Amino acid sequence: MLIEFSVENFRSIKEKVTLSMVASNRDKSLEENLISLQNDEKFNLLKSAAIYGANASGKTNIIRAIHFMIEFVKTSHENQNMIESLLTPFLLDAEWEKKPTSFEIALFHKDIKYLYGFSLNKKSIVEEYLYYYPNKRRSIIFERKKDKFRFTKDKEEQQQLSNRTSKNVLYLSASAQWNYQKTIEIFEEIKNIEVISSFSLFQPELIRKTTKSAMKEKDKIVKFLSKADLGIHGIEASMKKVSKDDFEGLPEELVSILTKTDREIPKIKVAHDMVSGNKRIKRYFDFSDESDGTKKIYALAGPWIHALENGGAIIIDELDVRLHPLLVEYLVKMFNSYENKKGAQVIFTTHNTYILNKSLLREDQIWFTEKKKDQSTDLYSLYDLVGVRDKNIEKGYLLGRYGAIPLINYY
Repeated sequence: MLIEFSVENFRSIKEKVTLSMVASNRDKSLEENLISLQNDEKFNLLKSAAIYGANASGKTNIIRAIHFMIEFVKTSHENQNMIESLLTPFLLDAEWEKKPTSFEIALFHKDIKYLYGFSLNKKSIVEEYLYYYPNKRRSIIFERKKDKFRFTKDKEEQQQLSNRTSKNVLYLSASAQWNYQKTIEIFEEIKNIEVISSFSLFQPELIRKTTKSAMKEKDKIVKFLSKADLGIHGIEASMKKVSKDDFEGLPEELVSILTKTDREIPKIKVAHDMVSGNKRIKRYFDFSDESDGTKKIYALAGPWIHALENGGAIIIDELDVRLHPLLVEYLVKMFNSYENKKGAQVIFTTHNTYILNKSLLREDQIWFTEKKKDQSTDLYSLYDLVGVRDKNIEKGYLLGRYGAIPLINYY
């Protein structure tokens, strides 16, 4: 379960910002929105968080920062050029452009708190650390300052692993690949956080995930889609190995490359009710005939169900795009529910102000991004705004009482 995420000097983010999923102890509202911890910690976690802000205020860069951290943890041991090609510091300040970029994530794993972070530049890892807190006291698994390591556990084994770790590779990633038990579990915990960008919803991978889920548990996917009132009452889903026929019209050289892979493509048909005489029967249509909104809900169905059933976390940019406000509310309510018993969490950016109401979200679940005078991104929660307590949060936001709205010059 995610406790908080921090980032510094990444794209439009200059000074350190922190997105916290720790619930306020003073706010007693919407207890169904909280994850009650099973250990002796004296705080609860939030099941969801919504991030609002004007266009170009940095909402997407918060998601990109989380995505970069996760992807770098997943692949740094095999993609050593990633930091040079994809790492972008804050570029509107010459001094900060030279500084390292830092990421940090706190999470619970098997009821124990872990804190993992690293700083890096385009050449190498500057700092890296992993702590855990048995009995609420910090204990070091490893610390790293450039090429110097410190260990308090399994010193000889970890020293051997660190000697094999390159300067531009995360020790967490490398040691997990070499099956060091104290890092592999946290590596997997971070790796399993699902990040969905606003431009990836119709990429094959998300459709593939839902289709593979539908092949095993079709009834769950159909139930998810039918509750969304899409008029879908059945699906036929399978995976088909690619062939030349699937790429008709493309250049022969490209077809040759695509068919050399062992990739499979999803084949999906969805059933709608039709009238035949005095009977209602199902008629199947090709998935490509469905609306963009239906395709998005289908793409989200697999990750949504998996997270809710297994206690995972989903981070999604622009949840509301192509979706009716009531559908967005439906998706969020699935997490903010007593039925969410596994501690699943969703963090999303949105412009949908319909869900800015106290019957769905607590004040500590509502976050804003705003550009500061130096054009860097600030991140803050509604709960942190002293003296601002509106009954109608949507109206207060649109009136500019919380900031994070565009200042449009009409003349």
